[in-house]
Amino acid sequence: MRQVAHEEQQLPIYVRLWEKTKKGKQNQWMDKAAEEVYNNLLELHEEQKRDKGEDKLTTEEAYTMVLGKRSGYIPGMGPGPKPLDRESTNGQRL
Repeated sequence: MRQVAHEEQQLPIYVRLWEKTKKGKQNQWMDKAAEEVYNNLLELHEEQKRDKGEDKLTTEEAYTMVLGKRSGYIPGMGPGPKPLDRESTNGQRL
């Protein structure tokens, strides 16, 4: 039991976040797809450690690599920041 807890702490935040948000109260996956993504995130983490010596991916980078990219949407996290309305920036320097 102690070994499992220690191993879980070694997992990057993107793996732990996915697990925490996609498992129910009885520690069951919400669906098969959520479990498959979790396994893919674990594989990505192992690849990063093997190829680069450590895993420095952000949550957004890891989710984009595993789930793909969609305009205006951060995979696994929902809609990203909305672009500013053109009229609201008139005369303002960004």
